[in-house]
Amino acid sequence: MKNTKDSSKMRLLPLLSLLLISNDRFAVSLPSSSNGTAERQTISKAALLGVIEAIHHHQESTSSSNYSLSDPPIQGSAILHLDNNEQYQNASQQNEWRLFTGDGGKILNAKVPGDLLTDLVNDGVWNEPYFENNFQATYFCDDEDGKPSWVYKLRFNTTREFFMLPNHGKGLNRTNPISEIEGEVLLVLDGIKMGARIELNRHKLGIVSDQFLRYRFPVKDLLNFNWNTTLAADANVTNKESTTTNLLTITFDSKILTDGRFAACSGGWDWAPFSNCPLTQDTHSHQFSKGITKSVYLTRVSSAAITALVPQVYYMGDYPTEALRDGQHAGFGVDVTIHLWSPPPGNIKGRLNLYGSWGANETQVVEWMGGDAFTTLSITATAEDIMLWWPNGMGTNPRELGKRPMYDVRVEFVPDPVEGVEATTVQDSRRIGFRHFALVTGNDTDPEYVQNATGKEGTEFTGMYYRVNGVAMWSRGANMIPMDALEGRLNAEAHVQVVQSAALANMNTLRVWGGGMFLPSAWYDACDDYGIMVIQDQMYAQSGHDPKETETQEMEIRHNVRLLSHHPSIVIWDGCNECLVEMDKPSSIYATFVMRVVAEEDGSRSIWPSCPSNGWESGVDKLTSRPIPNKDLVTPKTAPRRIEVHGPYVHGGGFPAVNGDDTGEPAEAKLPITIDPKPEEMGMTKPSVFASEFGTGGVMSSFESMSATLAPEHWSLHGGGPPDKCSDGFNRKCEGKNVMAQRNYPCDSIIKAYFQTESAYFDKVGENDFQRQLYQCMIAQALHMKSIIEERRSKNELGHLVWQLNEIWPTGGWGSLEYGNGDMSGQVIGGRWKPLHYFYRRSVFTDIIATCDGEGVGYIRNDAAGFGFYGGVVIHVVSLENGVNGDAQMDHKNITLPPGPGSLQVFECPIVDGSTHFLSIDILMYGNDLIIHNTPILLKPPKELTSQILCDSGLNWSIMGTAMNVVTLEITASVPVALLVMLTTQAPGRFSDNAFTLTGGGKIVQFHPFGNDTVDIELLKATLRIEDMAMYQYGQCQ
Repeated sequence: MKNTKDSSKMRLLPLLSLLLISNDRFAVSLPSSSNGTAERQTISKAALLGVIEAIHHHQESTSSSNYSLSDPPIQGSAILHLDNNEQYQNASQQNEWRLFTGDGGKILNAKVPGDLLTDLVNDGVWNEPYFENNFQATYFCDDEDGKPSWVYKLRFNTTREFFMLPNHGKGLNRTNPISEIEGEVLLVLDGIKMGARIELNRHKLGIVSDQFLRYRFPVKDLLNFNWNTTLAADANVTNKESTTTNLLTITFDSKILTDGRFAACSGGWDWAPFSNCPLTQDTHSHQFSKGITKSVYLTRVSSAAITALVPQVYYMGDYPTEALRDGQHAGFGVDVTIHLWSPPPGNIKGRLNLYGSWGANETQVVEWMGGDAFTTLSITATAEDIMLWWPNGMGTNPRELGKRPMYDVRVEFVPDPVEGVEATTVQDSRRIGFRHFALVTGNDTDPEYVQNATGKEGTEFTGMYYRVNGVAMWSRGANMIPMDALEGRLNAEAHVQVVQSAALANMNTLRVWGGGMFLPSAWYDACDDYGIMVIQDQMYAQSGHDPKETETQEMEIRHNVRLLSHHPSIVIWDGCNECLVEMDKPSSIYATFVMRVVAEEDGSRSIWPSCPSNGWESGVDKLTSRPIPNKDLVTPKTAPRRIEVHGPYVHGGGFPAVNGDDTGEPAEAKLPITIDPKPEEMGMTKPSVFASEFGTGGVMSSFESMSATLAPEHWSLHGGGPPDKCSDGFNRKCEGKNVMAQRNYPCDSIIKAYFQTESAYFDKVGENDFQRQLYQCMIAQALHMKSIIEERRSKNELGHLVWQLNEIWPTGGWGSLEYGNGDMSGQVIGGRWKPLHYFYRRSVFTDIIATCDGEGVGYIRNDAAGFGFYGGVVIHVVSLENGVNGDAQMDHKNITLPPGPGSLQVFECPIVDGSTHFLSIDILMYGNDLIIHNTPILLKPPKELTSQILCDSGLNWSIMGTAMNVVTLEITASVPVALLVMLTTQAPGRFSDNAFTLTGGGKIVQFHPFGNDTVDIELLKATLRIEDMAMYQYGQCQ
């Protein structure tokens, strides 16, 4: 191993839990080879560097280039891909899609998959939509009379290779040999947003109306064949008829009703841009862009095609309440359902071979009379065969160096030989992981309860928490919204990076919100790899996006469950967003239709009526919340207590805008925190709550992100102009030209809660003033959410999912990550971290937390799954003027807490003057000296600090060195205390710590580039900004 004492070569990477103990020792969370849970050890810096270097090289080989946005295709004898968007597998620039206006006028280039507005921008027809108020343009919208306005066309060739024809063509019709070939060709459209008509070679194939449904059309008899070319496509796209090339035409038509089956946030939400396009005719829903949003391809079917491959994993042992251990558990069953299709009519015979990469296999003879069919093959995996899949922060396998152990299941269909018919083997595969998951609502720590609940149905009301591989755990994370309002801008690397950023912030759970979209494959694959559990909503969110029991929507639900069921990261299927499911009201459709269909497709996962919900009266297993076959799903008429909640939410306001209110009243500052911890009411045996949404809205992003979307004369939270006049209501109509009126929630009320502002503060315009406003806006959110979560962790809440993780555009939103389109000026791939995200990483979402209120009461809580705590808490009193006061330090030693979640102990805190002092806490775990820092613990909002703080903290930075693609910086200050120091750069990456408090004059920080890109050190040096609270003090420094 490499041996060095150079601190500049430190690289702290995701998924290996490392905590600095001293200058040359680290605490490391590694699993035991015989135990499914982690063991903490200490190693030297020299040894650690060797491990880190190995991880670095391993990560290079598993970079985001291995991820794709593409759905697994329908597998047949051959596939002809018609995509040209390089973010999708097998896309080719030879596929020259063209975009026509409805009147047959201007011809533009198009990217498929993609969307209309992205194409218009790429072709220079439209300006950047997120700049100023460009997104409010309407010329691209459908005419109100329903006249079709946009047409996509592609000319392509079908080739000898695709049909596996001999070069000489002996014995075949040279004009059109396709007619003599057995089988069929399917045109597959994985996703089209908004209603459209599909034509091939002037023949109408049908209409599409559901963004979330895969459509397929048999087209063999409509195809033309060019014997003399092997090219997959032809650049000549005209209206001229051709007998040798094929013309695919997709015409968007607003008269085709969609029943709201497109992303509900299209055209506006309280964090998304509001379009001025007309509302949809049938559901009166907002809409924005449209397009061919997923892959297009031809699948040749000589005998049969595999249309879906659906593996589902079940633990074969009794319900576990102790940690499963690698090599020592009861093993898993894997039921693999293979959905097949062959051209009807016809008697199809063949053999299905199933292989598990761990060595299991199974064979079954199948026969059916053409059309759709399915069968299920089963194999097993013993404890000796496989390693367990664990969530982030639990049981990481050292041999996988952070990535979870994943295995392949592969299926072959081998048709029986038939004279004159080509016998082509068709195969497909999926990745799976092995884990047992239970959504627990009763006290399963009681063996008697487990015994009595076995085989019973319904939900208890003790509480709600998760148990994975036998280990009860605290779920913490966020709600995920689409990464862009424009599907043509979706990027595989960005979707991987947002998952990595979540994991680095100690998150283990993300919920896919039901008003957006089923996310691209890259995102789910990354969740599999990095141990992020997923709550997957069905795409229902009211506002014209309610379910109807139609054949189309049933196919949609079945398709997406089949498409996603192999992901071990998906642990819960959820019915909808904020729809209270009551059996005597129309919302019963979520139980009787939506979740019934989900349950029919997947019995291996927990199901939940809605988010939030009080669960089920019947139809699910009481211990796991998995569906019981052939049982009706029924929700309870009443519930003795709420076990899952949304809110509260803090909505930004104080300025006329599309969201929020105009009143200038500040929000309520949450400093100091208010707690009344009761250890006797904590833990799994006591009533608990799961908070699946809460947050603080109106939070802008960095100056780098926001300024790139605004003209310099509008660099101000109030937009540098007169305010708009806005109507009443939640989503308001604003009249005027103020660009900030369209940036969702204002930040005025959040800033006023924490910072003192002069009368003209929000109206000031310019680079320095805008930087001040944005810094204080983001810091205020971070302080507010830190306090809220610390208050919530003092109660028996065993799940915390914040609203929300990411931003869909640069706006006054709710996320801790900025907008993540790295191709747009000012943005970085996957989203720059806001201060709140650094707070999650440093203390707010750590397994062990300790904090204090302003009345001398504090607590330490252990949420570590399967680990007890034995250690101490050191509370430092810090003077804003002079630094740490050693004489006022308070130590609490020999604290013992049982394993989490929810183990809590109360301790005494110093009572100090919060206007001149703050607290800082160190948590020490004895035996390996693990240290967790919670700082600063402010006891008053910054506007109430009275100490004389110098306006210039003398902040400076210097680069100490670069090693293993990581830059080490030293941050220094000339004052004893620099509060909430923030580093920002245009270089894509994150800092090892940020929004920190600097005491003692200096701090070492690393800059880690996102993904596996080489760090752009010159861009880092040229654009690095450093700021702190002192430089923006009103009355002293302004």
